Amino acid sequence: MNSAGIGAGVVICSLLAIAAPYLWPKQPLIFYIFKPATTILILLLALFAPKNRYKIAVVLGLLLSLMGDIFLMLPSDQFLIGLICFLITHICYIIAFLSDSRFGRPLWPYVLLAAIGIIIFTALSRGIETSMKFPVAIYAGALSFMTAQAIARNLQQRSTGSLFAAIGAVLFLISDTLLAYDRFLTPFEASNAVILATYYPAQYFIALSAVRKSA
Repeated sequence: MNSAGIGAGVVICSLLAIAAPYLWPKQPLIFYIFKPATTILILLLALFAPKNRYKIAVVLGLLLSLMGDIFLMLPSDQFLIGLICFLITHICYIIAFLSDSRFGRPLWPYVLLAAIGIIIFTALSRGIETSMKFPVAIYAGALSFMTAQAIARNLQQRSTGSLFAAIGAVLFLISDTLLAYDRFLTPFEASNAVILATYYPAQYFIALSAVRKSA
């Protein structure tokens, strides 16, 4: 299967994962199958990338994401374990983005994302249980830094691959913010749709950045 075929598979599986809770609410198996299947296909895409440190870190991040996907969709509440899986995912992505770019060049993405992260965490904090505030704060910091490094890297390289990574990082930030809003503040009916509609493109663009790294 080539990258175009994988891309088509990602679109089909992601649409089924998004639609399943609304169209087949009494058949959760459909959601349980296609939610991780989409991430598996995105992981397969990353495996097509040339072998280098960037690819290795991205693949490891996607593997941890797959684990996080599974824990977050279980009927029992495994949110903390899922959070840890995605925290390590962001650390892997940070390692990837730092493997071929410098930290702090330019400085403004880090300042901007730190401010955004603080604002989001402050807005959500009233709905977060006391025992979860520290883990969520650590996660928010890692997510903000990952996004900032992706943007800074693109400003340094200005390549197709670095642009894909920056787009993916920003979409990841949006997706996780929506997930946190739904969990900690106000649950909303369309949460599954909007969260996954930003999450899957985020992961896809980051995987594609490994494939198009030299472009």
